[in-house]
Amino acid sequence: MGAILEVKNLKKSFGGIQALKDVSFDVAEGEILGLIGPNGSGKSTFVNTVCGLYRPDGGQVALRGKNITGLEPAMVARAGIARTFQASRPFLNLTVLDNVIVSALLDETLVDAAEKNARQAIEVAGLSQYINTKSCNLPVEKRKRLDLCRALALKPSLLMLDEVMAGLNPKEMEDGLDLVRAINRQGVTVIFIEHVMKAVVSLCHRVVVFDQGCMLADGEPHAVMQDERVVKAYLGGSYKPC
Repeated sequence: MGAILEVKNLKKSFGGIQALKDVSFDVAEGEILGLIGPNGSGKSTFVNTVCGLYRPDGGQVALRGKNITGLEPAMVARAGIARTFQASRPFLNLTVLDNVIVSALLDETLVDAAEKNARQAIEVAGLSQYINTKSCNLPVEKRKRLDLCRALALKPSLLMLDEVMAGLNPKEMEDGLDLVRAINRQGVTVIFIEHVMKAVVSLCHRVVVFDQGCMLADGEPHAVMQDERVVKAYLGGSYKPC
């Protein structure tokens, strides 16, 4: 299986702080890749740099062999990468449907086509009963699903999920993991950024660990979780494998 995303020697600094230091790895087509590490390890900087919010200081990002390094976020989204954010960011006074249509219009010039994509995304995410509800009236878990809907409406080939399980109860988390699996089965590659290790081990085919802007480990989830470097830098001595 070929690589959908290739990252080579990616660098990003803020002042004198190196947030990414020569980060290189590939993401395989159809993979669910977990990206973990301590706060400040470079995970969000990586996502923001790949998605175009930050311009890298060096290195290259390629999507299916096409160089997308430093492109504006809208162009990266049109190329096939969609993402969610740690904090939900809906238009609070718009309905669920209108929120998703706004997102779909980034890639569609016709409102009817955008609405069709929006309705499909809402159905996939299980939000059909909330389609006419204003997002300000949604509970946290449904707002997170709305963020996912807005990303899905762009019909991405690669979806980057940034801490979508934060704040969810166990049942909501299981439902969320099932949804991510269903999206992946439809052919969407997923990068899953998360601190909930149970979710990472349950969902991901492979895990990459960041620490201080560098790649610390890369491999099968259970093996990575038992890596002494990962335990020391991130998991802590009290961590019990899931």
